[in-house]
Amino acid sequence: MVKATDVTIRLRHPSGSYFMLNCPQFLAKSGHITCVIGKNGSGKSTLLRALGGIIPIENGIISINDSERNLKRQCTWLEASDVDQLVPFLSVRDHFRAVLGNEDIDIYFRDSPDRTDTNPPYKVLPRGIRSLLSQNRTSRVCDLSTGQRQALRLGMCFLHHRPVILADESTANLDSINGKNIFREFREIVETEEAAAILVTHDLFLASEFADVIYIVAEGCVRLLPECGSGRKCPPSELRECLEQDSAIYEQQRSGGSQSHHTV
Repeated sequence: MVKATDVTIRLRHPSGSYFMLNCPQFLAKSGHITCVIGKNGSGKSTLLRALGGIIPIENGIISINDSERNLKRQCTWLEASDVDQLVPFLSVRDHFRAVLGNEDIDIYFRDSPDRTDTNPPYKVLPRGIRSLLSQNRTSRVCDLSTGQRQALRLGMCFLHHRPVILADESTANLDSINGKNIFREFREIVETEEAAAILVTHDLFLASEFADVIYIVAEGCVRLLPECGSGRKCPPSELRECLEQDSAIYEQQRSGGSQSHHTV
């Protein structure tokens, strides 16, 4: 569980001005997918970095499973650019071995854990990741498709077994079919690992279909969309309307004389 209370983030812009983001309340429950939406430059990535302990906060409290310590060590990060950090001439097996050490990689590709193991049962990779990579375990990264590379990165994330997954536009380079497949894998990982997943996305269709809870970041403030949750799925058109309404309110405030500011 990731919780933020009365958080203020203040960053200095290269021009000398300041960007401020206020987050009165934020809660991402374990076993749930929490999506963060907002327009470009609204502060979505800034929020994610603060929740993961990457950047400092000015005020407030951020905790993971009721602890404010070692936030970074409890999080696994996923970004669209992560696929560029995979080593092109190493195989899928090599990349998994970098996470697992000397463990037998193949056991994670079985259809189900072997309950007769004397050690605690191994957890197998989610079904979609197995189907994409099972026949390519010895293939080099440079020979994989974009979807397979993203599945590899997500599989490595799964094998870290950390309580929080932070994903920043992790489906940005994928087509709609592969993007949906990756979100399905997020769902399986979250439910299997009881992890809390916080996903920043511009894709309102994916947010509508897969999010348990949705927050919107607009003009320096983070707020919950209470109408999207508790089993109710907000259609993409409704999410788009929320974004437009927040922008319209801000424009009215600014034209009324409120002080302008920069966003990053």
